[in-house]
Amino acid sequence: MADAGRSIEVALERERKYELPPRARLRLSELGSVSPTRRLRLSAEYLDTPELDLFRRGITLRRRRGGDDDGWHLKTPADGGHRVEHRMPGAACERVPAALREVVAEAVGERPILPLLRLRTTRTATELFDDTGRARAEISVDEVRATLLLPPGGRSHWIEAELELASDEPAATLDLLDAELRRQGLMPARHSSKAGRVLRTMHPADADRSAVGTARAAVCRELGRLQHLEPAVLRDEPESVHDARVALRRLRSLLGAYGRLLGSADDVRALRVELRWAGLRLSPARDLEVMGELLAGVLGQLPEESRDRASALWEQALAARTEEARGDCATALATRRWDALHARITALILARPGHVDETAGLDALRRLAAVPLGRAARRYARALRTPSIGAWHEVRKAAKAARYALEAIAHHPDATAADRAAHETWKAIAGSLGEVQDVAVVRAALPGFASETSDADVIADVDAHLAARAAADLAEADHLLSGAVRALRDFRPGR
Repeated sequence: MADAGRSIEVALERERKYELPPRARLRLSELGSVSPTRRLRLSAEYLDTPELDLFRRGITLRRRRGGDDDGWHLKTPADGGHRVEHRMPGAACERVPAALREVVAEAVGERPILPLLRLRTTRTATELFDDTGRARAEISVDEVRATLLLPPGGRSHWIEAELELASDEPAATLDLLDAELRRQGLMPARHSSKAGRVLRTMHPADADRSAVGTARAAVCRELGRLQHLEPAVLRDEPESVHDARVALRRLRSLLGAYGRLLGSADDVRALRVELRWAGLRLSPARDLEVMGELLAGVLGQLPEESRDRASALWEQALAARTEEARGDCATALATRRWDALHARITALILARPGHVDETAGLDALRRLAAVPLGRAARRYARALRTPSIGAWHEVRKAAKAARYALEAIAHHPDATAADRAAHETWKAIAGSLGEVQDVAVVRAALPGFASETSDADVIADVDAHLAARAAADLAEADHLLSGAVRALRDFRPGR
């Protein structure tokens, strides 16, 4: 990903925070020699899951812009009330760096990490020196303005003080300075972080049953999966590329069906273009994975002599191509364009569209889902009239879009048995047609392998087995589709 090459700096943060009473005045000169005050303007976004998984574990994740510590910061609890700070200074990526997400992977699982809070801080900072001129600590007075980013939003404002010990200063100094600051009227803060002061007032909302809330939740789920999978793609874990492509395809389909609930037509259209681009960047690596899986199954059905010759052929031919394709995946994830894709998805989740009825519920989703369902039915009728691999591929794409639209409905708390059954039906249809397409991709690649070897007989045997498998999968899909299309004729939203 962008800034993937940057290392993490880890340090123990020893600080205390204080409430600043309205009439309190700090007399810092009583603490010893001090520097001239510096006035800084800082801006930071604090990130968490919508369920506040990090906050509830005492973890703070932020991206600060401006000041001496511009970049990403992750703070985790440590002994003695201190915290360990993981820093990636200067990291310009918009999404959470993979290395930092890995630190909190157990806490967040596949849930999305989103910017929930923006803080704008005007800081007055003063350093405290010892007799040798070395900095012992820094005291800051911060005027903070907070804005909640997740709908419905909210604002707050306060002033606080912070005492942070220098890294090489004895721990006892913290207690000595703390005692003096309390004597001057400061009171220990009731929160361990600025974000915590705001987030402690938040409570994860019950499932939003509106159409907008359901669509937003579905997009959140897929963003969380994508965030979770990207480090696995970089580690080249099995199935990671496939699962990441599925998350991208789900997002694209969800926006095709329900995007009008979340943002403007232009924003949704532009995001779907970027999601398609991202999926295409992962396609070669996934196609080679599919090829290896399918060929392994086919080779087991060949005569022993042919199987051994074919195994040697595929192993040699696939190895070089696979290594190159996986490298291309890592390169794509490191681009600014991939980073911007995450920013677009996040912006859509946080948007507050003013053009939709936010009280509309499940029936509104059913009406919108009827569009991809109707498109799948029309493409199926066309494929029956003029059958071809290309025509069935178009049916497959439409069936997947219908499946993912129905999946969002099936997650709704008020979904009926009929809603869930429809999702399962279209899931099976998409699965069967997916097998047909996978075989078509492998068969199309076989001539390329034939040009690399004189073993034409083996190629022909493999092609024959693949053709038989495709015919069986297509027959299953045809059977399922005919029943599903008949059911569509009786489709009524709300039934």
